[in-house]
Amino acid sequence: MRINFNEHGVLVDTHGVYPLIVRMVAKDLEVPYVDLQGLTEKLEIQYGTEKSKSLHLHFEPGENPYEPNGRHDDTHLSEKGANLIAILALKDIAQKGLELKKHIKPQVLGQISQSTKK
Repeated sequence: MRINFNEHGVLVDTHGVYPLIVRMVAKDLEVPYVDLQGLTEKLEIQYGTEKSKSLHLHFEPGENPYEPNGRHDDTHLSEKGANLIAILALKDIAQKGLELKKHIKPQVLGQISQSTKK
């Protein structure tokens, strides 16, 4: 999900029908599906207009040595955003009891609920 809050603070989707089509294909083919678009949408809303910037590459000039002129990127994730979204994916895999769950370390699953809180 990209940061795209309107003037009323409502997150506006930018992907069109693509996520819906992917959900429908997964259902039709009866394959496991982790809805990262839906999960990240909830995370962005939870963080809100300003705090959601911490989930993306938002740097002021001089704040990050890799982006000396600053960067305001509403699409690509910061380390914090990438970690939280990875946790959301792992949590969904575990909750659905997918085969991949056996590859998730138990201590990671134990930390998941704490990590997604603000």
